[in-house]
Amino acid sequence: MPKFHEQLKDKFDTLTKGERRVATYLCSNYYKAAFMPAAAVGKEAGVSETTVIRLATALGYSGFSQMQSEIRELLSRERTIHKLQQGLSRLGPEEDLLAQSFTKDIDNIQSTYRRLDREQFRLVLEAITTAGKVFVMGLRASASLAHYLSYALGLVLGNTHIVRMLDGCHPEELSGLGPGDVFFAIAFPRYSLDTLKAFRWAKRAGATTVALTDSPLSPFARDSDYQLYAVTESPFLLDSFLPAMAVVQAIVAHVWFSRKEGTFDRLKRLETIYADLGIFCSEEESQKGGIS
Repeated sequence: MPKFHEQLKDKFDTLTKGERRVATYLCSNYYKAAFMPAAAVGKEAGVSETTVIRLATALGYSGFSQMQSEIRELLSRERTIHKLQQGLSRLGPEEDLLAQSFTKDIDNIQSTYRRLDREQFRLVLEAITTAGKVFVMGLRASASLAHYLSYALGLVLGNTHIVRMLDGCHPEELSGLGPGDVFFAIAFPRYSLDTLKAFRWAKRAGATTVALTDSPLSPFARDSDYQLYAVTESPFLLDSFLPAMAVVQAIVAHVWFSRKEGTFDRLKRLETIYADLGIFCSEEESQKGGIS
């Protein structure tokens, strides 16, 4: 993880309210802040220029200029200077929304890949593959990601549990969790309070906690043992979750590869069960056309 992110994560709780506002603004607006003077950053964040400079000092930099230089270096590895200066301004209403949507998702996936901390990813895989049980939780917009991760890991490992809590907190769903287990939370703004409560309880219970979230300033990142980040920027109403799904798919692929022998045996048994219970359409049914 870059020093800028690491410092924010480690020192966020010691910052003043104003400094936190600046930190939050910087994490959400790298592409703008990389080229703005301290006074402009303060104006955008709703604080004074002095507060911006104090944040830089609190994070261990000699001043705002040094902190901004690191932000520029971080971004230069992800985009060209031309794109940085252009920013991520919205296209006009006359533009092709289909092209805009696909272009933004592709950009988000590429940014997520470039930002991915390979060592954190390796540690997450190690935690999952050595866990007694893996509990996965994500609510609201993150529910589909959590469901897929739980389903896919279940096919490979057979020890995965989805924590649903569809109608409030169900402590029974967490009763089997403890040391040696993994609690994997998927959460993006606006963060689910139920997920955060369960996540923090899992940590107190001795489980290894993993977060797939948006930023080092996320409450899940600050309370987790391991963190993975996905870019979710979108010009539309809802955030883009394709990058997060790409991370989930990569986790499943790596876990499957490390456990491929056991996975084949499990899938063979599942195919027998599917056939006995008539779960899927037969080949004959699949080839029928129309409605009779």
